[in-house]
Amino acid sequence: MIRLADLPIRWRLTVLYGGILSLVLVVFSAGVYVYFQNSLQRSIDVKLRSMAEVISHSMTDIPDQTIFQNVEQVLEARIGRKRAR
Repeated sequence: MIRLADLPIRWRLTVLYGGILSLVLVVFSAGVYVYFQNSLQRSIDVKLRSMAEVISHSMTDIPDQTIFQNVEQVLEARIGRKRAR
């Protein structure tokens, strides 16, 4: 088996450069993965919380109307009127 110390300086520098480059790539990739995972998780949480709030308000606002009418009113209050087609 060939030892690293027996290799010419070119090969040792190449191995060192390859190792450092691999380490930098792994650390960068892990950072990007964690960032996007957290970002996506927050985005999903915000959307789910918003949807739950709309459903909760629609069921409690006006008890004499149907649930679908309440949901429609809450959505119109949140995002505006429906556009005519």
